[in-house]
Amino acid sequence: MPESTKTSEEIRLIVGKGDTLYGLLTDKGVSPLDATSIIRELKPVFSPRNLKSGHILAMTLNRNQATGIIRPRNMEIRTGNSKRYAVRLNGKGEYERIGKSVKIASIPRPLSALRSGGTSRYSRARARIQSSFYQSALAQDLPPGIVNKMTGILSYDVDFQREVNRGDTFEVLYTRQSAKDNGVLYAELVTNRKKHAFYRFKTPDGMVGYYNKNGESAQKAFMRTPVSGARITSRFGRRKHPILGYTKMHTGVDFGVARGTPIYAAASGTIQKAGWAGGYGKYVRIQHSKKLATAYGHMSRIARGIRPGKKVSQGQIIGYVGSTGRSTGPHLHYEIRLSGKPVNPMRYKLAKGSKKLSRKWLALFKKEKSRIDRLRKQIPVATNIASIRN
Repeated sequence: MPESTKTSEEIRLIVGKGDTLYGLLTDKGVSPLDATSIIRELKPVFSPRNLKSGHILAMTLNRNQATGIIRPRNMEIRTGNSKRYAVRLNGKGEYERIGKSVKIASIPRPLSALRSGGTSRYSRARARIQSSFYQSALAQDLPPGIVNKMTGILSYDVDFQREVNRGDTFEVLYTRQSAKDNGVLYAELVTNRKKHAFYRFKTPDGMVGYYNKNGESAQKAFMRTPVSGARITSRFGRRKHPILGYTKMHTGVDFGVARGTPIYAAASGTIQKAGWAGGYGKYVRIQHSKKLATAYGHMSRIARGIRPGKKVSQGQIIGYVGSTGRSTGPHLHYEIRLSGKPVNPMRYKLAKGSKKLSRKWLALFKKEKSRIDRLRKQIPVATNIASIRN
């Protein structure tokens, strides 16, 4: 089949209760004939009746763009006893078993990590959000540093607490040889049918940033939310204090999230306070202008180098979620203060202007964007899907 008429997708399914090998294959568009052939080829070493919840099914699917026919190029079943049973499509277009069974030390990385050639140092993942964005991204075997960088890029444009829902989709292209922040080449999130997509670009003066297809910077005056994967557990306003037991003013918004989750500076500014602050526990306050400041409380720890007088950049990690001070569990207490007085972070209207590349630099950006888009077409998607059936 000519390469121009074929696309590939790499999939990893976690077998759920009641799943069958035939059903999992045909659900992905594999023909009943091919599904039967694969099962027949595996049967001498692995009976389909032995497929159990928790087993992993990994395969590369080839799709003929002209006919729409989907055929697995290779497929393997990974069982809990660290064995794998595999078949592949041979040169005659028939399925053949690869050995009897192969003992492996642990479940290997997705098949995309085993490719060779010019694109082998890149990985591309795409998936639907099942719970939170953060947990769904980690479920794709993405390095935490890559997930944190994606969050930082997208948080300028997306309110992760109010705009991200189950069923939304995300995609990332990153360099696998380095899990550093700047390894992300492309980050995309589709929420409510609106695509938020940004490309990495290094300007001629050496500054690395992320820009949409029109060359507009992802960075805005303020990030929409300073922590990812959270839910609002307490809003701004008067409330009955969960520890003190009486009604008092709650001067910020609480985001419930796992201990140790990174906290980002909502905007660039100067650290005004970093340390213990009574009921706030470990606390950081950033002065962004003469009148505007943000504050972050109950941290488990403050990031290294964060101290009064230190200048920080928007999206920089300033600390990690915890439960220090007067707190009932891990969460971030987030405040916006205007002339020293707290205002509701969910209602305060922040400037949203973004910088656009100059005409000269825009031409260079378009070339880099085209290069990244070509990589996205060349590299198959690695998708881990938890199959759950009640």
